[in-house]
Amino acid sequence: MFQKRHPRLTVIVAPLAVMVLLTVIAGFSSYQLSRTWETAASEVNNTLVRQLILNNIRLGLQQTRRELETGQVQKARQTWQTTRQQLMLASSSPGKLQIPDTLKAFLSEDENIANTSLVLVQPFFDVDIDATRETLKRFQLYTRSTSIAMALSMLLLGITLTVITARDLNKLIQRLEDSRDLNIKVQEDERERIAQELHDAVVQELVDLKREYSPEKVDRMVDTMRRICHDLKPKVLEDLGLSSALELLTDNLRTDLACQVSLNLDADPLKTLPKNYHLPLFRVVQEMFNNIKQHAAATQVTLIVSYEPSESSVLTVNLRDNGQGFDPAETSNHGMGLAGIRERVQKLGGNIKIESAPGQGCKTRILIPVSANKQL
Repeated sequence: MFQKRHPRLTVIVAPLAVMVLLTVIAGFSSYQLSRTWETAASEVNNTLVRQLILNNIRLGLQQTRRELETGQVQKARQTWQTTRQQLMLASSSPGKLQIPDTLKAFLSEDENIANTSLVLVQPFFDVDIDATRETLKRFQLYTRSTSIAMALSMLLLGITLTVITARDLNKLIQRLEDSRDLNIKVQEDERERIAQELHDAVVQELVDLKREYSPEKVDRMVDTMRRICHDLKPKVLEDLGLSSALELLTDNLRTDLACQVSLNLDADPLKTLPKNYHLPLFRVVQEMFNNIKQHAAATQVTLIVSYEPSESSVLTVNLRDNGQGFDPAETSNHGMGLAGIRERVQKLGGNIKIESAPGQGCKTRILIPVSANKQL
């Protein structure tokens, strides 16, 4: 029988929480990488622009210094004026260049102060080059650390999804294995029932016939064989229809148990029941009757089958007996018989409700939704 499993809430919530956390981490890492990239790119861009301006100014200052040292005062004055204009232009651009005190002399008209400051300004350019290198190093560090964080987040997310998928796959495999085991058990139970019926009926009749020949015994044996063959392949369904087939099952149960068996059918509506439901319904009723014969010890049995054709058609089967009853929660009694019935009903997309208790008989109610296009 199927063993119903109820996974703990934490088994479901914990993986989902981990997925949400990892998704947030991955999203934050992507956002952080984007912000870091924009900040670093902007800083590098500003630094490169500033470095280009400073390189031009540095070259101008170096040329001015050489010209002053060689006595080319007039030429040095022209070079200095050009450099001074570049410096003033750079200092007037917002966010481009901050002028230290050592360079402010170039913004004045004092050539001596400017000449004196040439020696002092050289470290400024060296420091700016070092700052550019540090900026690039920080950018590389930010990029590397953020990339590692994103890679780890995606790895953890992938591992979590793999674990969850594997867990779901294992559950599916387990359900398939349970269904396969149940089908095998139902088949074995059916074979055992047929073998028992052959032994109790046909074999016993043959033994009696061997002892004493009697035409009546031969006729009974033939009837028994026909009934067994009919149970295996109910040709009456094709020849006479569903209602007649159910009536025949009822007659057989009445004969086998020598008890009162009532049958109530909505004959006309049942004629409109799609053909693909005839054999499954026949097998369900047959299985329930076999269960009564083997376990119930009943003297009264009532079967009611109703069907209302509509947009949401439902086939209803009610079976009641006054037998010895049983505990539906236990599997030791009626176990495989009920399992086979449940399996057949589930394949039809229906549900089954069983009410019973020791000494109080049994009530079974089956509801099956009907669809003409459904493959059974």
